[in-house]
Amino acid sequence: MGGYEWTEEEKAMAVYFTFLGVRYDAIAELLNRRGFTRSEKAVSSIIRSIQKDERIAIRALTRTEADALIDRVARDSKMYGFLLPTDDDQRIVHQGIDIWKEYLEWLDRGNQ
Repeated sequence: MGGYEWTEEEKAMAVYFTFLGVRYDAIAELLNRRGFTRSEKAVSSIIRSIQKDERIAIRALTRTEADALIDRVARDSKMYGFLLPTDDDQRIVHQGIDIWKEYLEWLDRGNQ
């Protein structure tokens, strides 16, 4: 894989938003807004790599399975700050996905 190595936070964000059904171009923009420089192609590539390594299809996971995968990918990183949505994030996603609702439910399930 070209470029520079993905951080745990980047991978976990990519998994989280992929699970929610967010398009890769929007995920790349969300990552870029948080100071990470990734393209749509890079997001697609890392998701394929994670799915191959984990032998799963991220969008087919249950919420519990997705949460566990995010925990494995994030390792010791605290994800609540990286996943905290903004109004601009919601406009970027604009796919009928309420990322505030999803984020609050994610926190309610005991995630950090």
